[in-house]
Amino acid sequence: MKNKSAWMLKYLFMNGLSRIPFHERLHYVGQSLFGRHRLDAPEMFGRAAELFRLLDYAGENVQGRSVLEIGTGWFPFTAMLSYLLGAKEVLTVDIHPWLKRRHAVETFEAARRYGGELAKAVGVSRADFAARCDVIARSAEQSGTVDEFFAPTTIRYLPKTDLLKADLPARSVDVVFSSNVLEHIPPDVLEAIHRRAAELAREGGVALHRFNPDDHFKTLSGSSITFLEYSEAAWRRLGGYGLSYHNRLRSAEHADLARRAGWTLSFWADALDHGALRQLESGTARLAERFASMPKEILAAFYSWFVLRNGPSDTTVSNPAHVKWIDDLWTAPSTEPEAQTP
Repeated sequence: MKNKSAWMLKYLFMNGLSRIPFHERLHYVGQSLFGRHRLDAPEMFGRAAELFRLLDYAGENVQGRSVLEIGTGWFPFTAMLSYLLGAKEVLTVDIHPWLKRRHAVETFEAARRYGGELAKAVGVSRADFAARCDVIARSAEQSGTVDEFFAPTTIRYLPKTDLLKADLPARSVDVVFSSNVLEHIPPDVLEAIHRRAAELAREGGVALHRFNPDDHFKTLSGSSITFLEYSEAAWRRLGGYGLSYHNRLRSAEHADLARRAGWTLSFWADALDHGALRQLESGTARLAERFASMPKEILAAFYSWFVLRNGPSDTTVSNPAHVKWIDDLWTAPSTEPEAQTP
């Protein structure tokens, strides 16, 4: 293990910071100063592009569709690309107010620079993509706020918004997206959000989620499963609160929550941390009682991708495909498990 003490101190610091007044503002300033949330255009664009490539892989697209994004974040690549790829409406909501105008402009510049290949891959004409880029470019020159920046587009940004309480019309959404969000929501709230998304989605609508079920401070501990050794009570004192919150749900538990909320799981892939898997197979990994009986491959998953269908579907999956990364799907023969008919 690299440095268990530093790992623990990081979690304790974030937990403590979350308990003082104006912690969101302090967090924002700190992240800005130390560069944690400066734009890494290739990586951040790549994360969003995965969702659209996976949507295409599932036989769907956003052209002419209504899109809901859960969790806008600092750089709105998913919302921006939804518009540039032809979405009729894009609603992006976040309980935090992280997005600023300069982030939106930086996101657009990166999306325009890297997005042409993605547009071609998902069947959007170069002319249509360029025309929408021109709309945003003009807005970037004239706007002074985030709302003004998005005004000429179909994007609507709702910060400080709880999706469970938002006054939105039922059956008005075709596609739901989230990226690096599901792991940060308490399980009971997450099930309610899945249920709410199902109410907002049209029958047969689709939801795509990419999420990170591993230990987010693994660079300090050297293992993606370090946090699985703690009981629920101990974890609440470390990373189970506030800005550092991680629900520690494994991908199979995420799948169960989505199913209980009314979604059908039509695709599920996990990327495995083989170092963690070796720890588990050798018996050197310490596990809290909650995790002790789970399959080792489920415990060792460090990234997961879901495609969900709203309501009954002709196909469903009960086990994940194992991929090195999700782009294996469009660069190599399919590793998707055979669908089981209900």
